[in-house]
Amino acid sequence: MPRTLRQKRKDKDRQGLYVFGAVIAAALLLVGLYFVAASNRIATDPNTLCPETGSYPHTIVLVDKTDAFTASQRRLLGTVIRDVGAELKQFEKLSIFVLDDQNFRAPTPSFALCNPGDGSEANQLYENPRKIQAKFEATFGEPLDRAIEALAMAETAPRSPIMEMIEEVAIREDMAGAARPQRLILFSDMLQHMPSDYSQFQDPVDFEWFEASPYAASVKTNLGGASVEIVYLLHEDYVKRQTRRHIIFWERYIRWISGDLQEVRPVR
Repeated sequence: MPRTLRQKRKDKDRQGLYVFGAVIAAALLLVGLYFVAASNRIATDPNTLCPETGSYPHTIVLVDKTDAFTASQRRLLGTVIRDVGAELKQFEKLSIFVLDDQNFRAPTPSFALCNPGDGSEANQLYENPRKIQAKFEATFGEPLDRAIEALAMAETAPRSPIMEMIEEVAIREDMAGAARPQRLILFSDMLQHMPSDYSQFQDPVDFEWFEASPYAASVKTNLGGASVEIVYLLHEDYVKRQTRRHIIFWERYIRWISGDLQEVRPVR
């Protein structure tokens, strides 16, 4: 028996209701997902982009600017820091400190931000990866590039307080927690030079001699098991000083202050 026009209209109305209901259900699902995501969103400090509560991994790069860099060392500096920045997961922090003969007591970092997230892990159902990426570049990527550019130039200084600077960054509030991974990268020739205290230009490069000195106690600190990497800047003028004996001194020093030395990477 052929269907009447009224029956056909009822069928179309029923189909329309099904479609409308499906659209509403999908919209409610998206709204629900959005509010769930919003409720799980971590509150961050607007200045550092770091979580306001809890702990987070922290990488510190310490750049020794007490001697001039070679062209290859300048290039490597930018590469190392950019690689570190790219390796950070969301909410992990990167700080950069400049070591010179003035800035070694209560130093201010030239860069200190957490990775806010670059959109690579965004849920495309309710997040906008492009918008997140743009925010990442504006708040983290571009400031990091500016910080790297400012690090490129270095000048000879009358002192090189490497141990003092390590002590300062080790006692920072966000480097002291042993419950989270930590990483310290030293970009330096590692030639400690504090003429009135201890200088590797005039005193023995011998760890036992150093450890027995009154000065050692004044700079001893505790890295709490932090991972340490040394980008060892070689200089033509210091060939007789930058020896295997010198590296062994620093290997022992890092162990003495409870650091976990992962690598010493010589760079000319």
